[in-house]
This record gives sequence, C-alpha cells and structure tokens, in this order.
Amino acid sequence: FTPDKGIIVNVNGVYQNYNNVAQLKISSMELVEGADVDDFLPKSDKNALEMANELKKFLNQNLKSWYFKELANKFINDDNIFSEFIRKPAAKSIHHAYIHGLLEHTLSMMKLCVLIGDYYGNDVNNELLIMGALFHDCGKIMELDIENSFEYTTEGKLLGHLILGMELVNKYVSEIDNFTEKARQLVIHLIASHHGYLEYGSPKRPKTKEAMILHAVDNLDSKLASMDSIFD
Repeated sequence: FTPDKGIIVNVNGVYQNYNNVAQLKISSMELVEGADVDDFLPKSDKNALEMANELKKFLNQNLKSWYFKELANKFINDDNIFSEFIRKPAAKSIHHAYIHGLLEHTLSMMKLCVLIGDYYGNDVNNELLIMGALFHDCGKIMELDIENSFEYTTEGKLLGHLILGMELVNKYVSEIDNFTEKARQLVIHLIASHHGYLEYGSPKRPKTKEAMILHAVDNLDSKLASMDSIFD
C-alpha cells in the first residue's frame, strides 16, 4: 500500500547505490498499529514541565499591572490552549521546529526582552514587552497541526499566526472588565509588527520602542536557533 504522509510503517528493504545515488529498495511495508507519533517527531532537549513552570514563575515575578496579570492568567488557565502551547513547535521548519519549541522560544524571548528593557531604562515598559513576547507567536497554536507531522492547518494557511494571535488576545481582553483600550492596542501592535517589515508578513512596522525590541529579539532568537539546528 501507499502510506499517507505522517503514517508510521515498518519497512523491510535493501540499501543500495544506483548511479552514485543512495536508494532504499523496499521489499515489504506494513502499517504499525498503536504507535506514538511523538516518538518519531523532533523534540526540544529541554524539559517541557520545567520550562512551563519557569514561564509561570517569570510572569508572576515580573507583572505588576493587574490587567496584564489578568491577561496572562487567561492564557495560562485556558487548559486546551495552554497545553497546545506547551506541545507545539515554533515553526514548521527553520527555527525551534520541534515539539515544545514554541514554549522554548517564548520563554527565551521573555527573558531576553527584560534584559534589554532593563538596559534601556524607564523609556521601555518591561511589562508590555513581556506581553509581546508571551503572545507574539501564540497564533501558531492554531496555525500548526502536529498530529502526524508538522503541517499548516486550514486556518493557518488562510489567516496566518499573526491574525490568529491577535484574535486570541482580543478574545481574552473582551473577558476582562475595564481592560484599557490603550493597553490592548499596544499588545496587538506588538503581535502585528513583530516580523518587522511588510515584506516579511507584518501588516505594520514597529512604531514603539517595545515593538522594535520585540522584533529584534525575535529575529535574534530565531536566527541563533536556526544556526544550532544547522550545526547539529
């Protein structure tokens, strides 16, 4: 039979060279019943539970404004969304393209953003930066399907993770009484502009210091992770 992409099969065959090209000549193939797909997908080398707990602790220690605390708690206490956030990769390929990659990338960005925000002082709102780091790629929870392999969902193809992320944040904000409109707009702008340039998919270029820092940190963290993958 011809297996669908992502289906796990047991193969018998012979490795050989033909015209200096490596080939696998298959003699038999059968479906493996009850296999755990996660055993065949790349994973972060970091412990997911430890990263999730560190993220929660970081938010608790660094968020002082009640409305940002409420927004973060909406996300963390949304069991279906947060469990998928912990499991999903940060991309189909390129950077952090492995199970728990989105969590690893987000936590890294949160810590880097605070370091840079502290360096530039009072002109930068660290709490806003943390919100941007936390939510900038949250749309990838809905954008990527990893049930059998790393693929884009239909809504991921049609809308993309920036729009999906903005929709998710707007949903949480609508459930919080007296959440300020200015704070909502600033967080949404961070999501909308974090790719930095229109040609890279951002509907807006960064227009605040926090947005500029978020874009730079995202670019740095993703590029270094890509280098790590290449070296590995």
